[in-house]
Amino acid sequence: MAIERLVMIILYFPHIIDARMKDIFKTISDSLSGLPDVQPGRMMSSPAITYKGKAFAFYHESRMCFKLGDPRILQARNMPVELLYPFKSKGPLKSWFLVPAEHCVECSELAGTALKCMI
Repeated sequence: MAIERLVMIILYFPHIIDARMKDIFKTISDSLSGLPDVQPGRMMSSPAITYKGKAFAFYHESRMCFKLGDPRILQARNMPVELLYPFKSKGPLKSWFLVPAEHCVECSELAGTALKCMI
């Protein structure tokens, strides 16, 4: 029932989901920024979380993006695997995956996994 309600909100009130996802991203960013060499940054003009100046997570078009490297990380969680295609004339960004709003409860853990991939 909760998923059905979330899907309905996404379809009819996308601005609410966008604001909620931004809040979740900020919370994740704030919690990880206390770690050594992790700080807020920018990627493609969007808020990002960086490790030694390189982004491993960012917020893009109402979704979170993580540099996970291997799609099996998402598949193991029964999540859809969607590559990040930010440019119309180029292929996807290597190792970057989009996470839709309905999986936002797992984003904190995915951000930690993406950070581990960077270290």
